[in-house]
Amino acid sequence: MISIGFRVTSNKIHYAILEEDDEELKYNISEIIVPVALNLSDKLAFCRTTIQTLIRQREITLAGIKLREGCARNGITNDDFIRFYLEGVIMETMSNSKIHYHLDLVSNSIISILGKEKNEYNIDSLLSEVFDLNTLRTDSDYKLKPNDKEALLVAYTTLIYGKNNERI
Repeated sequence: MISIGFRVTSNKIHYAILEEDDEELKYNISEIIVPVALNLSDKLAFCRTTIQTLIRQREITLAGIKLREGCARNGITNDDFIRFYLEGVIMETMSNSKIHYHLDLVSNSIISILGKEKNEYNIDSLLSEVFDLNTLRTDSDYKLKPNDKEALLVAYTTLIYGKNNERI
């Protein structure tokens, strides 16, 4: 099974791809930089096309996105609107692809799928149960930033969900 997890900001889409191969997890962690020079509709089209290509080329069957939490929606700025639009494009792209399961996740749904308690949502501690955080690197050989880690956690959560509901 191959899963992809997304974490969006107003100018980047962080993603992690996980492939389970004989009980070993192989990963790719990268980002899509949203072109500044494009108008909004062209930015959305660029992101949609790029994500469709990723899904098709890597034959991804499971996908998830970490949505902005409800409590973080106070004081919405223009950057927040762009993030909402990008999240919407990703959700629509996942829905209209060959993906078997696509999940729209918030912290509570992540910990529920992973079988944890509400107070256990700590990205580093959840990831350290599966990965050695000291050795994880992006495809460009950088240490993981918080958004990269969250994309990886989403990919892992989606993979677990797919395994628990296997019809693939």
